Formats: sequence, C-alpha cells, structure tokens
Amino acid sequence: MLHHGGLSGERARTARRALSGGTVRRMSGAPSREVLKGLWRFEALHPDWTEEDGGEDGWEPEVAWWALETSRGILLIDPLILAWEGLDELVEREGGCAGVIRTLHWHQRSVAEVAARYQAGVWAKRPPSQTEQDWPPFDRPLEDGEPLLDGIRAFDLERGDELALWLPAQS
Repeated sequence: MLHHGGLSGERARTARRALSGGTVRRMSGAPSREVLKGLWRFEALHPDWTEEDGGEDGWEPEVAWWALETSRGILLIDPLILAWEGLDELVEREGGCAGVIRTLHWHQRSVAEVAARYQAGVWAKRPPSQTEQDWPPFDRPLEDGEPLLDGIRAFDLERGDELALWLPAQS
C-alpha cells in the first residue's frame, strides 16, 4: 500500500515526506493526519530498530502504518501501536474495527494485540510452504487480485512475499 519499497537513504526519506505532505513527524498513537478522505497515516519509532538495521541498504527507525475507513468500520494496515488512546478514539468514532491487514510477514508489529483488543480478524498473504512454521498467524489468506471490503483489492508485489492494496475510494 502506498509502496515505496526498495528505496533507501535520502530517496526513502524524500518518499516518506511526499506521502506525509512534506513533514515527517514522530507520532505515538494519534493519527498524524487524514492524508486522503478516509485514510489516516500513523508513524512510530520501531521498538526493535538498531543502528545495524540502518544505513544505505537498511531501514529507518520511523515506520508508517495506516487506518482506512470502510463501510464496516476502520481497517488497520500493518499497525504499530505505542499508545492506544488516539486509535481507540478513531476506532470508536468510525464504528469499530473491520479487520487488520498485514502486508508483509515481518510487519507483525502490533497485529496480534490490535486483533485481540478490537476482536478483529487478520488478513495476510499465505506463507510459502517451506516457511509456514515461522510465519505469524492470521485468520484469512489474501491472494493476488482478491477483493476485500468496499472494492479494496490486494495485489502481490514483485518480491512475492508482500502485498499492496488498491483503495478505490481514495483514487
């Protein structure tokens, strides 16, 4: 979703600034802002990040995740929750949590906690058979081109283990 994978260093920071409207802010639990009608971008410092994870081919300590308004409530995408208050308010205001999507297996982050807290199902890509025992659990597998809620569709990315989402209401 709003994928800028494969970028590193300054190009990745530039992409994040463009997606966030020019300013990258460190947020804990409150939405940084509604970037498009019905789409909220959150940012958090990843608690497992180390200096070894950074560098030109690495990843930044600040990661993004998303909340999307649907007819069944908020759909949370790759959540990383450091404070619940802002998210609880958003979920309540928007009619509950419609589900959680994990776009990449190492984006487990707060997926299990969010699913338990809001009694929501988890959608994710099916694991390759050889790694199934190490794959984080989910309730519903997502396949390439599969429709979800309100015309949202999941699509495989070139890497093969990652999904992008098509959001027709925001296009």
